Amino acid sequence: MLAVRDIDVFYGRVQALRSVSLEIASGEMVALFGANGAGKTTSLRAISGMLPIIAGEVTFEGKRLNGMSPEAVSGLGIAHIPEGRGIFPHMTVWQNLKMGGYGKRLKTGPLSEQIDRVVTLFPRLKERLGQQAGTMSGGEQQMLAIGRALVGSPRLLLLDEPSHGLAPKIVQEVFALLANLRTEGMGLLVVEQYAAVALAVAERGYVLDRGVVAFAGDAASIASDPSALVGAYLGA
Repeated sequence: MLAVRDIDVFYGRVQALRSVSLEIASGEMVALFGANGAGKTTSLRAISGMLPIIAGEVTFEGKRLNGMSPEAVSGLGIAHIPEGRGIFPHMTVWQNLKMGGYGKRLKTGPLSEQIDRVVTLFPRLKERLGQQAGTMSGGEQQMLAIGRALVGSPRLLLLDEPSHGLAPKIVQEVFALLANLRTEGMGLLVVEQYAAVALAVAERGYVLDRGVVAFAGDAASIASDPSALVGAYLGA
């Protein structure tokens, strides 16, 4: 589904990613770990077209993404949910969900049907359609951010720290919802600090250390031997 091959990304003269490669198959959740500044968010931004790729290549379902605008990448079926969720706090839940279909040709039915599908997945949103999004709890806002992305019927979700600011119980709930999305063939690339929670539901993981892939393997092997994670987080 997604193939990232040896990409280099810079912020000005500072190289943020060096020969980073990763893959995601249809219906697979892949976790991306690393300390602050390791290149996790940069990787998502490069894939979604928000940062230029200086070297290497990113392809999605056989189409080369290098040089595409974020709008064009989104139109191919890739949805990027940034850290902080990016909801519109003064708009209602319904209005936020409608924005998920803005400017897109919905392939799986009218906008109203897509929103009905989303609120079926997230019953709490259905109870709060007329509520201002900024007045909801952090967990509900995260569900709204995910639901808004789903309105556009993406085939790949990029999520940056979906657990940020959430209570552990809510983190478990959010990841259970994400895991269910795979049954429809959706791919997920998740940047996450809660390694144990992510590894419990992901198939594979990559560990970044200062812009380089320091370790890659199936989730079970990373969970059973956390030395790679410890080294990356401590800068070893």
